[in-house]
Amino acid sequence: SHDDVARYDRAFEAYFGGEAPHERLRAIAPPRTSSLRPSLADALPPDGAEDDAGVPVAVPDASAAEQLRHRDFAAMGDAERAMVDLLLDRLRLPGELRRTRRHRPGGTRDLDRRRILRSVLRQGGEPGRLHRRERRHRPRRVVLVVDVSGSMSAYATALLRFAHAASARGVTPTEVFTLGTRLTRVTTELAHRDPDTAMAAVSRAVPDWSGG
Repeated sequence: SHDDVARYDRAFEAYFGGEAPHERLRAIAPPRTSSLRPSLADALPPDGAEDDAGVPVAVPDASAAEQLRHRDFAAMGDAERAMVDLLLDRLRLPGELRRTRRHRPGGTRDLDRRRILRSVLRQGGEPGRLHRRERRHRPRRVVLVVDVSGSMSAYATALLRFAHAASARGVTPTEVFTLGTRLTRVTTELAHRDPDTAMAAVSRAVPDWSGG
């Protein structure tokens, strides 16, 4: 890309310009960037946030949330699990877009030959505007399968809370299934905005919870 031209120039000069090997590597190496990995603290709403009903939301501070990153959920106490539930309930997932095969008018690169030809024919063969097109974008679909067998019972609730955040409040269309001794679709149950209502609906819909 155009952003890499300067880097390529530096690499060329470093290799052919007589610099020491370590200077060559320094020139070729891309600049350091901060990690983009999200943390639990990113799930926290801003100070003074309110829920959908306008009620102020009480959330743990960022330092307490970060400490939970290294904790095994199965080893957490009731207070820590409640904190994780709160963080997951407030989680907002941005989703990801994918390019489709379909096009729409616009963009700056690809010529829309059909529209150009139709325009020329309407004008009696006279050249006219150069119409362009671009690929449409749609949210990438996500399928989540949550293991609710006996060996995963300590984690299933938290994973389903995460699945609720993805399906009820995420941008990306999300299908959720549970897997114990059978596969059960729980997307409809998780569509409830209230997480407790959604979890209660899932518990009624899944016949093999902690089975297998």
